[in-house]
Amino acid sequence: MNYAPDLAATAPLWLPMVGCLAVLVAETVYPGRTGKLPGFLCGATIALAFARLITTLPSGREPFGMLADDSLARSLSGLLLLITFAVVVMAEPLLERLKLARGEFYALLLASLSGMLLLVAARDLLALFLAIELLSIPLYVLAAFRRLSAPSVESGFKYFLLGAFASGFLVYGIALLFAACGDTRYSALANYAADPARLGTLWKIGTTMLLVGLGFKVAAAPFHAWTPDVYQGAPTPVTAFMAAGVKCAAFGGLLRFADEVLPDGAGLRLTLTILACASMLVGNLGALLQTNLKRLLAWSSIAHAGYLLVGVLAVVVAKSGDSHSAGGIGPSARDAVVFYLASYALTTLAAFAWIEQVGRESAELQDLRSLRGLARRRPWLAAALALCFLSLAGVPLTAGFLGKLYVLRAAFALRNELLVPMVVLALTSVIALGYYLRVLSTFYMERPADEDAPPRALFASTGIALLTTVACGAVLLFGVWPDPLLRWLAG
Repeated sequence: MNYAPDLAATAPLWLPMVGCLAVLVAETVYPGRTGKLPGFLCGATIALAFARLITTLPSGREPFGMLADDSLARSLSGLLLLITFAVVVMAEPLLERLKLARGEFYALLLASLSGMLLLVAARDLLALFLAIELLSIPLYVLAAFRRLSAPSVESGFKYFLLGAFASGFLVYGIALLFAACGDTRYSALANYAADPARLGTLWKIGTTMLLVGLGFKVAAAPFHAWTPDVYQGAPTPVTAFMAAGVKCAAFGGLLRFADEVLPDGAGLRLTLTILACASMLVGNLGALLQTNLKRLLAWSSIAHAGYLLVGVLAVVVAKSGDSHSAGGIGPSARDAVVFYLASYALTTLAAFAWIEQVGRESAELQDLRSLRGLARRRPWLAAALALCFLSLAGVPLTAGFLGKLYVLRAAFALRNELLVPMVVLALTSVIALGYYLRVLSTFYMERPADEDAPPRALFASTGIALLTTVACGAVLLFGVWPDPLLRWLAG
């Protein structure tokens, strides 16, 4: 069999693994003497994969019989490549300042990226499981990359233990679905699920266990316990990679599985509604108590997982073909989720780049009390984080507002079925303003403890300055002119 067309179609997926091997070879040949070469190889690999992605059209094939080469896979793959490139920009100053091993860091980053790219393209349960493990195992190490830092080691250990526990649910879920259907391909699963009379106990338990495993990866309540500690303890670039990249990849995998396999039903609606509402309530209420910026963003990410689950629920319900869902609401709901992921990734990257610049891996400098009156000493930095938090809160003229609006519009088209999650989304969005505006009031309305201190440089890293500026500019641009992003995400 000729696999050349399949290899060509999946080039953006396997190129990062080639880059990972190139970094490892360079470290082996020139141990301890590679300097900035690993970072250059990592950036060049990502750029090459992105160029290959945008210069080719979807092939219409199903590479190797278990992957997708469609607009959803390509738009999310492009987003993941951009996220990883931004993380490389954030990580270089940190690795240099703390004298950490560049080769190991970038090799693990590229390996995890390969898993993410595989996850958003998976059309087979075996590929889905392989992608999640390839994504997760390097991240366990990256979370504990600062070996001499107790919080970093603790975060990696917690992430590993709970991740392994979630993988167990995933494996058992896949096994039960295979026992029910006799196949692991999404097409075969969808054909099996088309007849509701055949969906017995094995299918229901298997689907539930699979959702538990994916719920851990998207940090949805009640599978969220790892999130605050891991976000706070991991190096900030790794936290940004988890917050933006893992959420995009995991929701991409969940969205495809929901859209192509899961049949609409009362049990599934109830399960997704509980997950969405619990995530929105737990995430926003938990964030109200936080003073550390990384922990605050961790709880915020749990809440945003709930908002995104409302969009996934709309995709599932729209497939039932009732009168409200006629007219192409399904694709609109899917596009809403993808747009939300893109806007959330942009905002989160800008926020964590800000923290990397100001916090410098110090828990004390990441505390709100140490940032009182920041706007008087560093007005542009305060304005950048204020924009990020306003976008996360869903304030108009930001990309975050449109993302939330599109999800609400998709749910409103199915309002009879999604009334409860819609109401919870609206109420928790109001609650979220409490902790987002508290950060802004700390910057703008409180007096700094060291008013006589000389002003510090705006940015110590040119790369982080450029990254923050571009991300904040994109948040504003797509908040008033979303059409270019929508067209790109729609393929």
